[in-house]
Amino acid sequence: MMSVKMTILYDNRCDNIHLQEGWGFSALVEYNESKILFDTGGDVEAFSSNIEKIQLSYKEVTHLLFSHWHWDHIAGSREIIKQLDKEAILCVPKRFPWLFLRKAGSHLKEIKVIRSFE
Repeated sequence: MMSVKMTILYDNRCDNIHLQEGWGFSALVEYNESKILFDTGGDVEAFSSNIEKIQLSYKEVTHLLFSHWHWDHIAGSREIIKQLDKEAILCVPKRFPWLFLRKAGSHLKEIKVIRSFE
């Protein structure tokens, strides 16, 4: 049986009163055994605080998925990638900066550059 759960981690209007709000977006999608971190918001301190509050370890994240290269969706991405398990998969759209991808590749085993999220 397929199991899907989505938790909004960071947004300018968060429903969870215990999480910090701010400009940008991030969500955790739990799909069967996968934990997919979708974007990282616009404030790395607030985002990291929210990660702690939901008791998620970066080592549990199986996929890090970025929607696009805007500051309010990628805050702290370089530091976060360093904390992920080496087996985590980074998924980015085609137009991500090559230098970012090269540095990420030194920490992660697999990077998928994709045209669309189908």
